[in-house]
Amino acid sequence: MNDVVYHYASPEAALGILEKREVWGSLIHSLNDHSEYKHFFESILTTLPRLFGQEAGFDDMIDDLSVNISSVKDLNVFVVSFSEKGDLLSQWRGYCREGGYAMGFNREALKSHFADSGVDFRKVEYGIPSDDLLTSAFRQIVHVYGTDPTARAPAIYMAEQWMLRAAPFYKDEGFREEAEWRAVKVLGCDDDRVFVRPLRGSLRPTCRLALPCVELNDAAHPTWRFNIGLRDVIVSPGRDREFRSSAFSFACCKHGIAGHDVSYSSVPYIDR
Repeated sequence: MNDVVYHYASPEAALGILEKREVWGSLIHSLNDHSEYKHFFESILTTLPRLFGQEAGFDDMIDDLSVNISSVKDLNVFVVSFSEKGDLLSQWRGYCREGGYAMGFNREALKSHFADSGVDFRKVEYGIPSDDLLTSAFRQIVHVYGTDPTARAPAIYMAEQWMLRAAPFYKDEGFREEAEWRAVKVLGCDDDRVFVRPLRGSLRPTCRLALPCVELNDAAHPTWRFNIGLRDVIVSPGRDREFRSSAFSFACCKHGIAGHDVSYSSVPYIDR
């Protein structure tokens, strides 16, 4: 399904999504691929001198940006991951080692809902930004910084904001098979949507992001009370697929989640 993106979820996570009609995002610094986030900033600071090194005031600008960027990198950036691929071995291993579900959501419904909620929802790019993109993004910023001393602080702020918005959506080429989409939100630790949970022997800062939810009144399907954009569900590899499929459908019925297709993974994977 080209208009569906999948969120890989353990049974506990899947049940939470159905009960609360929300997904949970992790602090980007706690992700397995968190080094990609910090590497993005370093690569930009390395590339800009090659593109703008001859511009007036650029050396001062890169110094200012290098000093300020550490505070931007340490902001509380929360990420929820989705994938265009609903049956990927690396994702089953990463998120569903003891079983789980790839929950496929209508991508356009997510995009519209997240936009209204101030959540940045975009497809991940693999590699680093092209020279053309960086030139387009920074040309005016560099010019203003170098020609108007009174506008230097706003210029640095604009550069920081561009980098902050772009950084969560770039990863190394080695991750390309994931075909990832991300929902990204910056939140303070005092926000009501932020909490801390135990996970795999540590503590994991987490945020709640509400899913699109339309209340239903369907006489033909009285148990369907909410449409959360769930279109397709794939049951993870392993034994007891029929039971795990029927259990998921029962949970949907229990929590009033509207109907969707359910199928089985075709990945020949057994966790040893």
